[in-house]
Amino acid sequence: MNSFIMKSMDSAPKDGREVILKVAYRAGIPGRFLVGHYMPGGHCIEDHPAIAAGWYFWNGLMFDKAAEPLGWCPLPGEAA
Repeated sequence: MNSFIMKSMDSAPKDGREVILKVAYRAGIPGRFLVGHYMPGGHCIEDHPAIAAGWYFWNGLMFDKAAEPLGWCPLPGEAA
């Protein structure tokens, strides 16, 4: 596996683009990674309930909030 240089969450893009997130836990397993994006909260989709602002990922069924993001890096081949 390639090693990625993780950046501080303070510098993470909040424009909706997907990035690699390092999270404290994923499905109860510590120190995992996922592909996620920032959602500003409110009604992101007109006919869905309002959500809290934060980092989300697709879990195969729905968007789920990422638990405790620790760092981020761009997807391979994308600029930071």
